[in-house]
Amino acid sequence: MRRGAVFFDYDGTLVDKAQGVPAPTSATKAAISKLRKNGYLAVLCTGRPLSYLPDNAQELPFDGWITTNGAYAKMGDTVLFNEIIDQEIACSLMETCERLKISYALEGQDACYFRAFSDVFEGFLNRFDICTEKFHPIEQMQNWKANKIMTAYDDESQQIQLEQAFGGEFVFDRHSLFTSCDVSRRGVNKGTGLLQFLARLEISPENAYAIGDSDNDLEMMRAAGTGIAMAQHSPRMGKAAGYITDSVANDGVAKALAHFKLI
Repeated sequence: MRRGAVFFDYDGTLVDKAQGVPAPTSATKAAISKLRKNGYLAVLCTGRPLSYLPDNAQELPFDGWITTNGAYAKMGDTVLFNEIIDQEIACSLMETCERLKISYALEGQDACYFRAFSDVFEGFLNRFDICTEKFHPIEQMQNWKANKIMTAYDDESQQIQLEQAFGGEFVFDRHSLFTSCDVSRRGVNKGTGLLQFLARLEISPENAYAIGDSDNDLEMMRAAGTGIAMAQHSPRMGKAAGYITDSVANDGVAKALAHFKLI
């Protein structure tokens, strides 16, 4: 019988390039394995799609994956839900990106399709150590399977114009330390993904824990019975979290699981 579930953000929680931790530490890996042995589900909940989720994340012993900020989830080989962005509205946003010269990528689980207007797009890929094997020019897209959109801009004024035009249809989660942004359909986020996942498995949110660091983890934090923030976190995350653990480099995930006696 499952005792509950723990949802883990990836960037800034399991890894942190700025702290010199490009892959999960041995203590983090051991903690996730022990968590599962103790009867809890371990679930990755990330803004990334499966198409550019690093091998070191896919090799972790997770029971399930929620990707693209709550738009898609699977457990084993079973897809639990798959929220596709409305093509007509997305095309309108893409046309505005073209006019404003904002680089963008349509993110799906199998592939991503992009248009780059400047070196800032390559900078985004480098900043987050993203493998480009499954990135293709937008002209090569044949089937509409976009779960999320990413934008990368040279000047903040570009992004402000985009947000003003489409704030009613989309939520814009800007990335810290880089001029890039996740664009998700309004009403779809890590929190809704977490709740859908729990409902499918008949687990109460009271028995769920969420660990993250940035604003796109807020809904996940609020949806779970217990919210945990990493030591390096956004101001809003610090206010929402019920507990603040150590840094990625100091095995904050393992320490948090031990604090709540989950391992």
